[in-house]
Amino acid sequence: MSAQGAKKGSTMTQQNNGIIEVIRKLLALTDSPVEGEAQAAAAKVQELLFKHNLALEEIGAVGEPVAGVSAIMHITFQDPSWGKSDGSWRSLLVGRVARFNFCRALYGSQGQFWIIGTSTNTAVVRELFLWITSQLKSIGNAAYKQYTERGGFDRKPTFLRGFYYGAAISIGYRLEAQWKTLTEGSLVGTALAVRTEAKLAEYVDSTFSARKSPGGSASSASGYKAGREAGATVNIIVPRGRLGDEKTSELTG
Repeated sequence: MSAQGAKKGSTMTQQNNGIIEVIRKLLALTDSPVEGEAQAAAAKVQELLFKHNLALEEIGAVGEPVAGVSAIMHITFQDPSWGKSDGSWRSLLVGRVARFNFCRALYGSQGQFWIIGTSTNTAVVRELFLWITSQLKSIGNAAYKQYTERGGFDRKPTFLRGFYYGAAISIGYRLEAQWKTLTEGSLVGTALAVRTEAKLAEYVDSTFSARKSPGGSASSASGYKAGREAGATVNIIVPRGRLGDEKTSELTG
């Protein structure tokens, strides 16, 4: 290696160590009792991990080297609340959550999905999907109550299918905006995102022959409208503790 190359490598290591220190300090703030401080710190941690191609488990003690690039793999995920009447919106939601957390989701049958990505990212997708759907259940019931009090006549299952589908659309747009902010803010981020997509596509093509991409459709126009509004406010950050190590999506190099 040339002297110039060695100097460049040393500079990059120093920069990584500096970023790791910043992330450690931000992680300490995610337990802050001050209103808004914990959420802001968690969001900044996510931004830095995306930007610098780091995974949370790689943030070790001072001076430790950054671990190697995580391999692409897949998990089989069985949606615990799957039902024939609401499978459409759940398929759409898991697809959007996966797409904008550097994963792919493929539909099997009867609520079974394959989630493709790194071990960190697939865990994020699974837990984020479960977290979002747990919120939507109570929000949807409240929305239907308000709808009937205003004289609405759609049956509850019909209304809720439209509501959940509309919410999934809004949540997908929010996740996409977040993803674009984190990947298109620099040439490095854009390049890593493209490379990650290529790795995912290669894995899918080599591992899965017959595959279906999740999708869906709405039923109740009133429910859909209410769902679009609700999806704009649903919490899309997994609470601390649900993932064990507080994992955040990573890019692969």
